[in-house]
Amino acid sequence: MAYQHWSYDTLHRLCMEAFQKFGFTEAEADIIQDVLLTADLYGIESHGMQRMVRYHKCIEKGMIDVHAKPEVVFETPISAVIDAHEAMGQLVSHKAMEMAIEKAKTTGVGIVSVRNSNHYGIAGYYAKMACKEGLMGFSCTNSEAIMVPTFARKAMLGSNPIACAFPAEPYDFFFDASTTVVTRGKLEMYNKMEKPLPEGWALDKDGHPSTNAPDVLANIVAKKGGGIMPLGGSTEQLGSHKGYGYGMLCEIFSSILSMGATSNYCMTGGKGQICHGFMAINPAYFGDPAAIKEHFSKYLQELRDAPKADGQERIYTHGEKEVAAVKRIMENGIPVNDSTLAELRTVGGDRAIMRAAHFFEENRRVDAQMKALEENDIDAFFEGVRASGLSSFCFLQNVYTVKNVSEQGLSLALCLSDRFFRKNGIRGAYRVHGGGFAGTIQAYLPIDRAAEYASDMDSVFGDGACHVLHIRRSGAVRVF
Repeated sequence: MAYQHWSYDTLHRLCMEAFQKFGFTEAEADIIQDVLLTADLYGIESHGMQRMVRYHKCIEKGMIDVHAKPEVVFETPISAVIDAHEAMGQLVSHKAMEMAIEKAKTTGVGIVSVRNSNHYGIAGYYAKMACKEGLMGFSCTNSEAIMVPTFARKAMLGSNPIACAFPAEPYDFFFDASTTVVTRGKLEMYNKMEKPLPEGWALDKDGHPSTNAPDVLANIVAKKGGGIMPLGGSTEQLGSHKGYGYGMLCEIFSSILSMGATSNYCMTGGKGQICHGFMAINPAYFGDPAAIKEHFSKYLQELRDAPKADGQERIYTHGEKEVAAVKRIMENGIPVNDSTLAELRTVGGDRAIMRAAHFFEENRRVDAQMKALEENDIDAFFEGVRASGLSSFCFLQNVYTVKNVSEQGLSLALCLSDRFFRKNGIRGAYRVHGGGFAGTIQAYLPIDRAAEYASDMDSVFGDGACHVLHIRRSGAVRVF
């Protein structure tokens, strides 16, 4: 399956526009997109922007009420229960963790349980909210039943993820994992890629191991039996009962304390009825927070410095890989697969979604030209971008004319171009024509960076050295 890479800023703008078109306020759309794109930045594609289409369908079906007003139905100084009234999961969850944080700052601990909600994204997002405030954060959620209990053949629990975050240096401790072997979203990704599931992930309707993603997913939706195995697989010898038990802990904090629907009743009768649990704990109620943080950080470093197994170069502590993923993805772009584009096309009548499809179509044409560039066929590349009608970029022809300088001057101009593109994380192209005492650099880059590029060159070779002769203008926002 082919993947396109998109800048964070582009997908941020796309999500903001789409969710506002769905009926959310700007502030609400900002919360939703932040949860989704945080997942993408962590490399959790299954819970990222690809969820947009599913949310749109849930809104159309009335499962998600855009105008719902979550209600606090029970509260004490350290706890609360919220009835979401079928609100968007990210919105009520953000509110719930904010309440838990405020209670923890005041009383040392805050515990909030939510019922009658919807899918809330990655559990770790909310645990991290508390961690950013210097607190220990905990988050969990039930979901539509997909976990088959040990020795059973019918799904009765959700993926029931548990997340915990705690302040530390140089990386916060950050753990976020489902209590199933994998999440349903992972099966959906394999289904999109038309790949068989790995052994040990799923069971068919009769409780037998299965690698057939479409069949397993269809059985989950139709409640025919089968589903995903708990952590540890399907036998006690490998610890299946432990994953099953962890899933029950999640159920207690989410659906039991809130008096909400347990996983086997979620996503039935046209309602989501999903439940969540949130907790924040204040280290200051155990001693000096700075000393506790230092103590924990020391232990984490000792874990990283522990003797390594043969052939292994590094020991990770929880949260390190997410930090590395954010850096890598911000530099290289967020990967979005072709099946997501196909899904976007199925959502008729929504201008924001259809605009997304337009962005992806344009990206396909761009990739055709980038293939020519990667094959060093520069002439084919420039001819292609001129002929393709790509709208969100500018083609600067005879961009930079160097006069009365040596060939080294042209080399310097080329080096400056390279530095500009790399520094700004821009994929594009540039080349030198001529030599001796005259020459030209051609460049192809996003419209909104053209003036900055010209200014960069002018600062070295003098005002007016950079000439923009032709630009294709558009309201498109993609940065390449």
